[in-house]
Amino acid sequence: MKKKTRIFAFLLFALLSFSYGQDIPESILNKGIYEFLDEMASEKIININNACKPYSKALIAEKLNQINNQQPQLNKRQLKELSFYLQNYNLELNAPDSLYQYNIIKNKQLHASFSPFGIFYADSLFRFAVRPIWGIKYYHAIDSKMYHQWGGAEMNGYVGNHIGFYVSLTDHTQNKPLSSPGIITQEQGATLKGEATNNYSEIRGGITYSWNWGSIGLIKDNPQWGEGYNGTNILSGRTQSIAMVKFNMKPTKWFEFNYFHACLSSNIIDSSRSYI
Repeated sequence: MKKKTRIFAFLLFALLSFSYGQDIPESILNKGIYEFLDEMASEKIININNACKPYSKALIAEKLNQINNQQPQLNKRQLKELSFYLQNYNLELNAPDSLYQYNIIKNKQLHASFSPFGIFYADSLFRFAVRPIWGIKYYHAIDSKMYHQWGGAEMNGYVGNHIGFYVSLTDHTQNKPLSSPGIITQEQGATLKGEATNNYSEIRGGITYSWNWGSIGLIKDNPQWGEGYNGTNILSGRTQSIAMVKFNMKPTKWFEFNYFHACLSSNIIDSSRSYI
């Protein structure tokens, strides 16, 4: 029995070692790229499963390549957005452009660069990117003014063809809580000791191992399952990021399996039980 187990483990390891794949999630808060891909899917330029998010950066790069091959079908605004996103996902595309400066060192290609979007580095084994994060939302009504400001940095990288890692840290400031049980909005919520708060930090990150038909990872992120622009019907993704073990499998074009194991405290009493 032990011999059969060793043989199975060896065959599995060999299968994964000679396959290719990389999986680093793109935050669902980066709504621009998700809306762009949804638009391209609605125009039948690409085909994508939008029921399970976040997408991996590698998947987004693959879809951007497909869109790039259909440029005659795009209008001027779509072409500008495509050019912008191709530049942002250059690390996954492995397609050098004006961002990179090249040097040949001992017959090995080495490139690194600084750009308005961050710092990028790549060689034959290791690739990584460091980018700043900053944004602000401002709301103005007749009798009130509200704002939400956030800033931080993110880093993601790849080791070889299988291992990916990433970390993102942002600090959020609001002049008043924009999400709580008494406020129905699409904003991401945060709690401190069970109460809604207007100042909080958010960290996402993890490490993944991928092959050409699947991936497994230990990550902390915001899963969003279901379809809809005003709230998905399974998991909204509006909670703070949660730690999980995640598994994805797509052995064919017509079958995909997504699974994650996580624990989330909602601070809401289970209505199916009784309490004294």
